[in-house]
Amino acid sequence: MKTLSLLVLILIGLISPAGAVVEWDNRCWSDDKIERVRSKFELEVKPGVAEYKKCDWNNAYYQTLAGLVLMDLMGELNETNDKYDQAIIGKNPFDYFSSRATKIVIESSCHQALAYVRPQLSKSTVHVCPGIEDAGALYIGAIMVHEVRHFDDFDHVPCSGPHNRGVLACDSKYAEQGAYAVSTEFLVKVSRTPNLEPSIRKQARSKAITEFIQRFNSRPFDIEEGVALLNDRNKLYFYDGEKPVQVGSSPGKDYVMISSDDFVTFAGAKKKERLKFDYRESYDKDDFGYKPRYLEGLTAKEIPKFRDQSLYGKFACTLFSDQLRCISSDLKEVERVDIPSKSAVSFIYSELSGIVESEQLYVVDKSGTLYFVPKTWEELKETSSLRVSETRLSLISIGPWGDASEIVVQQDGRVMIYDWTSAQWSSAPHLEKFKAKKMFAPFYWSKKLQQL
Repeated sequence: MKTLSLLVLILIGLISPAGAVVEWDNRCWSDDKIERVRSKFELEVKPGVAEYKKCDWNNAYYQTLAGLVLMDLMGELNETNDKYDQAIIGKNPFDYFSSRATKIVIESSCHQALAYVRPQLSKSTVHVCPGIEDAGALYIGAIMVHEVRHFDDFDHVPCSGPHNRGVLACDSKYAEQGAYAVSTEFLVKVSRTPNLEPSIRKQARSKAITEFIQRFNSRPFDIEEGVALLNDRNKLYFYDGEKPVQVGSSPGKDYVMISSDDFVTFAGAKKKERLKFDYRESYDKDDFGYKPRYLEGLTAKEIPKFRDQSLYGKFACTLFSDQLRCISSDLKEVERVDIPSKSAVSFIYSELSGIVESEQLYVVDKSGTLYFVPKTWEELKETSSLRVSETRLSLISIGPWGDASEIVVQQDGRVMIYDWTSAQWSSAPHLEKFKAKKMFAPFYWSKKLQQL
């Protein structure tokens, strides 16, 4: 199963079907719970795999078993058999998985995948890759039911949307009930089971919405592509070329809409937290991963200088008006790079652009000067001051718009369209009087997503 690399640490508690609290035990399952799961499968550990280390969430061996323990403890989940839940896996996802998989192989290396199967060789063996340690316990359950669905002769197709375009990491339609439909259904079931702890239900719902948006070439539930615009009154709008539709509001003046994430996300330096838009005109606190964690060390003098955050490649960066600070994926190294003008405004990034260099992260300042952010951690460590681009653009956000154009929010609040073919700028339709503060793109919207 291939997915965006999300560095996540899950801190959760559960309520069992009987109503008793199942302790998370500081992210450490007891030996009896681990052994109950381990005894159900033949386990093969390939040479080069780190030895099993209990409670080590950087240990793929433990992480795999911990994810299965979580799924096992969930027991029976709610099943509604509606447009969101197609009732493929039944009420008990662990039974669905264990009835199909008899052997788990912990691999020492893989190419990109978090896990995989080889149905032509075995229709009962699941191979787990080192990257599973970044998936988090909840998502491991989704990965496992996903993989065994391939035993029923369901293959993937190349993704046609902007996420993983051209990669065999999508299904054609949700209704075809393939492997991604199964993993998404698992997340839907978790989100709808009332006797599970609210934080895990919210996380499952968030991940299910991400899967609905990214994993099906024919997007279900009338999901449309556009952008999210935050106006000068802190109202959030969906815009797809027609009249903008309000979908929420900013959490408040102490929060900044950040440039890089899977959902519209605000970071608040003062409260040292991040909030994700939950498709219900509100926000959920995001306690997971190393991006919000890096807000924790800010001093009172640094908080007013906070401007933006971005997950970029294998490291995460926090932007201040006078400095760029990045943290390595293992959380062990922090690098600080000065912003020459001391007036940074935002990160700028585009996967495919006719305005700036594609797949290059920039910092833009108040004067419109663009600064290159090094692409590798090694290069960043050797950088004392960001290199200046010859391009000057007074913008604050940039994103894709159709097949041959881009949409831009300028620092004066205007929303503009740049056409690659004609190299001409024009005002975005229906937004002539709209004053934007920030944009998230692409953004996908559907009223039916609110009903999940």
